[in-house]
Amino acid sequence: MAKWGGTCHKGNKLYVHVFEWPKEGLAFDPLPNKVLSAPHPDRRAGHFVQSDAELSVQVADADRAAPVTVIELTLDTPIETGKMVGNVHAPLKK
Repeated sequence: MAKWGGTCHKGNKLYVHVFEWPKEGLAFDPLPNKVLSAPHPDRRAGHFVQSDAELSVQVADADRAAPVTVIELTLDTPIETGKMVGNVHAPLKK
């Protein structure tokens, strides 16, 4: 697991587990799936922006949980079992 956290998936759900939010934000390489929603399990909304270049995810400081914030991304199609997707990187400058 990376210092910031990690991910896992099942079916059309991609779970992002964040232990330490990077100062510059959290972004992933483009996903082959379209993200439909990104709530936490407690149903507070996370914010995401998906483009051809990346998927960025953000949760307001007040909505982050300790010791870990979990964001459940609902995708339009399932991720194939055993497939790795979405390497993490610093968000692209806009």
